[in-house]
This record gives sequence, structure tokens and C-alpha cells, in this order.
Amino acid sequence: MGLCKAGLMQVLTVKNTERARVGDTVKIGLVQRTQYTGYVLAYVIPSASLVLGMVGGYLLGTYAGFPQLDIIAGFFSLLVASFFSLRRLKRLDSSSSIEIVSVLSDPWNPGALRAVEEIIPDHSISPC
Repeated sequence: MGLCKAGLMQVLTVKNTERARVGDTVKIGLVQRTQYTGYVLAYVIPSASLVLGMVGGYLLGTYAGFPQLDIIAGFFSLLVASFFSLRRLKRLDSSSSIEIVSVLSDPWNPGALRAVEEIIPDHSISPC
């Protein structure tokens, strides 16, 4: 996520869906709907526009007697869809939020871990 910048501590505002308390060690992630929307905008829409543009260009090119129109129409539709899709992705990036996925440990009760199977070992955590 690019949170480790020159060893400085980062402050994040996240949705507290797991009811974490101050001092809890938590695991954070993107809101699931935001993640799926990003996938659709980045991959599905440009790919579908390329295919639909090529099919439309092929049909129009066959009718008009210009067989190269499928390549031109496919490329043009890919450019237009990618332009609007990337603009929407930029807006989604600036407005999306992250949420607490799980609470890993509770400092008020050190012996009780809420999600034992999701504990990250110390040696795999990158130093900030």
C-alpha cells in the first residue's frame, strides 16, 4: 500500500466494522465492493469494448466494403473505454475507503487473541 515512507508512522482512517478498540492490532483491507468495482473498471470494460468494437467494425466494414474497419473500430473503442474507465478509477481511488478485516490481538487481554488463524508472524512484517 505504500505506507512505509522513510520510517514515518502513517495514520489511516478506516471503517471499524469489527469493533476494534484503541490499541488493538488489526488487519486492514479494501472494502470488497470497491475492489470488485476496480476489477470491472480496469479489466472487464476495456476488454469488452475491444471485442464489441471489433465485432461492430467487422459488421460495418463488411457492409461498407472496408475490411480494415474492424481493427480501427476495435482500437478506437478500446481507447475511449479506457479513457473513461481510468477517469472513473481515479475517482474511485480518491473516494474509496479501507476497513478493518479482523482484530489480531487485544492489548487489554493479551492472552485472548480473536483470530488465531490470521496471526502474522513477526519475521514477515516489513519494518516501516
